[in-house]
Amino acid sequence: MKKQIIILGIMLVLITVELSGCDEKGKVTTDKFLGKWVSLTYEEGEPFHHNITFYSDETAELSHKSPEGVYTHRTAPWYADNTKIYFNLTMIEGNPYERHFTYTFSNSTTLILQDEFSIIHYKKIT
Repeated sequence: MKKQIIILGIMLVLITVELSGCDEKGKVTTDKFLGKWVSLTYEEGEPFHHNITFYSDETAELSHKSPEGVYTHRTAPWYADNTKIYFNLTMIEGNPYERHFTYTFSNSTTLILQDEFSIIHYKKIT
């Protein structure tokens, strides 16, 4: 009986340690994203056609410049894990969808987002 209690105690400790680590898995500090990021063309290094501003309330403003020079702005919730950043967007028809990118930081002012279609480099301006 004493052996069973010891084994049960060890199992409970191991389970507690394992479960307490679950909250930290996939969690990422979002402070490095906060601020305004302007997209750059990789080849030329000049401002491209859009930017993203990440806010601490887990919303992002996505601004897109049309060929006519008119900006459109969309606000969307966002979150990040250890390798991907996710945007919860709404299509023109009103249907929600989630868009995700693999991200890397080449330094504190350069963010690289990659999906199946493109690789976009961003420069932090604020």
